[in-house]
This record gives sequence, structure tokens and C-alpha cells, in this order.
Amino acid sequence: MKHQEKSPKDLLFIVPMKDPKRAKSRLSNVLTDGTRQRLALTLYRQTLTFLTGLSKQAGCDFGILVVTNSQPITNLASDFGVGTLQQSDEGGLNAAVAAGCDWATAHDYRSVCILPADLADHDSKEYLRLLSCARTDRSIIICPSQDQGTNALMITPPNALPFCYGAQSFHRHLEEAEHVGLLAVILPLEGISHDIDSANDLARPVSSAIRNLLKTRSFRIQEARS
Repeated sequence: MKHQEKSPKDLLFIVPMKDPKRAKSRLSNVLTDGTRQRLALTLYRQTLTFLTGLSKQAGCDFGILVVTNSQPITNLASDFGVGTLQQSDEGGLNAAVAAGCDWATAHDYRSVCILPADLADHDSKEYLRLLSCARTDRSIIICPSQDQGTNALMITPPNALPFCYGAQSFHRHLEEAEHVGLLAVILPLEGISHDIDSANDLARPVSSAIRNLLKTRSFRIQEARS
């Protein structure tokens, strides 16, 4: 495992990222395998670029940890000076995020913010609003996705919430928070709500890097799609 040194920083961003060869399977009917891999890598790269620049803009210091089982993803994180935690596929996203939270607890972080690596774009104003949102000693701040999943999820302390990623996870995380006695703050943010998982997501506004990728790469379109 490659990791950051033990730090007094109070917030750790956790970015779970699977092997690009297995990413974006729901787009297999509209994008070639190669384009899906490049899309996953482009989204991941722009996430790291944004987060590593956000600390200076926000005037605060936070850590970043990528949880992955992919060597290319690990190598790219290293290029950004970002730590990685190696995690097998067993248990899927929920297990990967839980492992990241255990790491944060072991390294004395007060809070974590779990962020997917497939957001269409990043708006610094939204993240500044998220970072300025008050955290109590036992709380979550949750930013839902457009399909009622969970995109940004800030948790204090890191290991306070059982994870329920999957369909309708926004509602299930709220239920779990209530069950374990956490204050829940719902923070709808338009940009953070938009990830890229389906063909419909590609029709919404995306970053210039994603637009350029889709313009220059071949991709299959279903005949039924108008």
C-alpha cells in the first residue's frame, strides 16, 4: 500500500476508482470498449486535477486518498502526489469505501468526503459551499445524484455510517444515518449531482475534456436512438 503520512488534517477526500477496463459498463451499448476506458481515465484525471487545486482555492488543507485495485490508477495518483489504498474487488464499492474510512480513522482524520471519480464537471463554487457547511461531531452531509444515488458524502467521524451504495442509495444512506443517530444535512448541488453512467448522461453538459474525447473517438450508437 502506498499512503500519505499520518497527518493532523481534519478532512480526507476518498475517491474510489475501479480498473478502467471494467468501468462504465452501462455505456457499452453506445461507446466502444476503448472509448469507455479513455472516458473513465479522463474523468478520473480531471477529478484529481480539480481536487489537488481546490485546497489552495479553498484556503484549507485536506488529504486525498484513492481506493483502487488498478496499477494504472495507482500510477496516475502517484503522478498527482495522491496516496492510494489497494483494495480487491471483493465487496464492491461499499467495501472499498469502508476500507478508505478505516484508513482515515487510523490516521486520525476527523471527517471524510467520499467523491465519485466520474462527475461530468467540477464547479469550485459548489465545493466551497460543501466545505463551508458546518459539521457536527456526528453528522453526514449528502449531495444526491440526479437519479437519487449518492455523489458527495461527507461523514463525521469517518466510520460512523454503514454504506449502502447502489440504486436509491441517497434514501438508504439517510435511513442509515437516522438509525445510527447521525445528523443528516441534504445539500443539493447541480454539478455534483451529474455523473456519467448512462447514455442520457452524455447528452447533458460535460467538461471540455469529455467533449473533446467524444468528438475525436469512434462510438457505437443504438439504431433505436434518435
